[in-house]
Amino acid sequence: MRPWLALFALACNDEKGSGDSASGGGEEADTDTDTDSDTDTDTDSDPQLPYITAADASCSYHDTGTSYWMWTVDASAADPQGVKTIDSMGTVDVLDAATEKKVVASYVLACTAKGLCSTAFKADTDGILCDDPKQWTFRFTVTDEDKNVSEPFDVIGRLAGD
Repeated sequence: MRPWLALFALACNDEKGSGDSASGGGEEADTDTDTDSDTDTDTDSDPQLPYITAADASCSYHDTGTSYWMWTVDASAADPQGVKTIDSMGTVDVLDAATEKKVVASYVLACTAKGLCSTAFKADTDGILCDDPKQWTFRFTVTDEDKNVSEPFDVIGRLAGD
């Protein structure tokens, strides 16, 4: 074997634990971009979650044409990767405010590229009546294009104008 080829082979052989690393010792350096100080080699699969910045759920009396009570729910959403990554559909679950355990109904929110999400429904459709709007908790969630789901954002129902 030619001497320069043997030197090249030795120089290219970078075995772990050889003790001659530039960082000193055989410890693996934390070269990933997560914020902890461990020595893992993950690829930072921790999701960057979208989030709800504000939301509202109000009940009003609709009296044009057919008269009925109607809930209008709105939310503003954002995402660390940019608001345009918010999926075009979010979710709002309606729960009994006293227990916040039983979902009475779920509705789809339509979301724009600017992160504005909304829907509306008749109050009597699923029994989400307006006689005491504070008895309802509206739990909003949105998803981004990577399928990361936001933390829930809760608001208590109210009568429009209150």
